Amino acid sequence: MEEKRSINILDIASRAACWAHVERKVSKGKEERIMSKRQVEMLLEVLENTKNVNYVILFIAKQRRKGEIGRNTAKVLVDMLRIIGDDVDKAREALGLFKWLYEATDERTKLPRCNKISFSDYIESVLT
Repeated sequence: MEEKRSINILDIASRAACWAHVERKVSKGKEERIMSKRQVEMLLEVLENTKNVNYVILFIAKQRRKGEIGRNTAKVLVDMLRIIGDDVDKAREALGLFKWLYEATDERTKLPRCNKISFSDYIESVLT
């Protein structure tokens, strides 16, 4: 059962990272990702400082409202954290995986549809 859960979290973290990669805004005439690397790091900081998964969910909602996290990225991250529940260690692991997946892409990375992407698809896209 643990292996199935791990695969599920990898797939969900991949979907969140995919959305974080493709959701865009225009800033100073230049198109860029809505979610910055700093925002990704702040998710882990909130978890470490509060030791409370619900506070991370609240932070995501706040940052979404401020336009710092895209709508689809926020939804998938919240869904992932709700699946994890109150387990701070699992939340830390999942957010760490999300961070690595996010950092694995750059502007040249072409990802398939985020709704259906799996961890395997994500890695395949990053490596090609």
